[in-house]
Amino acid sequence: MISWGIYLDEGSSNIVVENNLVYNIASECFHVHYGRNNVVRNNLFAFGKTGICSITRGTMDMKCNFTKGDKAFICENNILISSEAPFYVKYLLDYKIKEDLTCITSNRNILINTDSKYSLVAADGFHCINKTYKETYATEEWKNAGFDSNSIITVLENLHLSQDYIRSCVSETMGNRFTEFVLALKNQRI
Repeated sequence: MISWGIYLDEGSSNIVVENNLVYNIASECFHVHYGRNNVVRNNLFAFGKTGICSITRGTMDMKCNFTKGDKAFICENNILISSEAPFYVKYLLDYKIKEDLTCITSNRNILINTDSKYSLVAADGFHCINKTYKETYATEEWKNAGFDSNSIITVLENLHLSQDYIRSCVSETMGNRFTEFVLALKNQRI
């Protein structure tokens, strides 16, 4: 089964995805099916079965035109929590243009892996039926490629976040309790 928590479809552009809580999703918490200049910030995305943030066709348009340097989305100031899936996933499509993960920008995020046996940060060329990837990135490779250079990427194996705890920390306004939640996560890291 394929499903997404937040799905920007068919060239969605100039949209701000902000202050959302999305968790326990069959596919990914956030997905964009080509588009430009979308901003994803101040969200908590956790436990997507096949990834946290994903993209199909990047910045291509309906005619599969691709403008180098365009960004499908900017991902910043988010908390991304995963156990057995990459934080960022680019779907495999049979287009002549090799469009890779450079169509996103990611920085100033907190990426938390709750399983130290799974160290994959990003994957390109995801085949959703076979659950395989063409190219993968561990933490240092991802940072060396220019992604999440000012982000915290860590493993917190003993992090047990119940759905009730997540809900209680994320208020309707994403205010003080959310800040407390972020600080609590940072303190567990030390």
